[in-house]
Amino acid sequence: MMRAVILIESLKDPHAIEGVEGEEVSRYPLPLNGGTVQVVELDVPDDSVQAACWHLAQVLQPQRYFAQLQDAEQMYVVFPDAVALVRRGIAATEETAQKIGALFGIPTSQMRFLEMFETAHPDVQDAR
Repeated sequence: MMRAVILIESLKDPHAIEGVEGEEVSRYPLPLNGGTVQVVELDVPDDSVQAACWHLAQVLQPQRYFAQLQDAEQMYVVFPDAVALVRRGIAATEETAQKIGALFGIPTSQMRFLEMFETAHPDVQDAR
C-alpha cells in the first residue's frame, strides 16, 4: 500500500482524482503560496500504483504542481508527463526529482522530498 498525496488544485479537472484507485483517508485545507489548497490523501493498493502515477501525470496542471505516492522507503513524485523515484536517504534521487520539478516552475523549497518521508509538508508550518 502506498499513500497518495494530491492537491485538488493541481488537477486540470478536480474530478480526475476519481481515476486514482484507492481509499480516501483524509481531506484537509493547507496554506500554500499565499492561498489555501485542498489536500486529499488516498491509500493506493500496490498493484494500482503504476496506473495511478501515469493517470496523475496526464491530469496534472502543466506548471507548479506535483503529486506523490509513497511508502516508508520510496516515493514516486509525479509531474506532468513524468514520474521520478525518490528513495529514502538517497540524496541523488531527490536531486534528480528536484531538477525535473524545476522544469515545471516548482520552487525547491516545496520539493524537500527526503523530508517528506518524515512529515508530509515540510515547507509549511502548522501542517499536519
